[in-house]
Amino acid sequence: MLFEIDGDELNISLNMQLDDVIHFYDFIKDKLDYIEAINIEKGEFKIFETSALFQLLVSIKKTKPSMSIPLIDNKEVEFTEYGTIKWMIDNG
Repeated sequence: MLFEIDGDELNISLNMQLDDVIHFYDFIKDKLDYIEAINIEKGEFKIFETSALFQLLVSIKKTKPSMSIPLIDNKEVEFTEYGTIKWMIDNG
């Protein structure tokens, strides 16, 4: 399962390849008004398959700042493959 809607929450996998991210974008673009949170499946913090997913999540957060995206909101995550990665997103 790469992504799945559960009520007003969307659960996604970090294991998306670029084609999957494009499919995810096509799926979510018309549903952003109805989705309140995008969560990462538990146990998924091993590695990002493509940075395109992270870029898409940042873009979604900038488009809808009220959306809860814990991966982005926490500003750091512990990956088993990379260690701790931190970031800062310019909301300007």
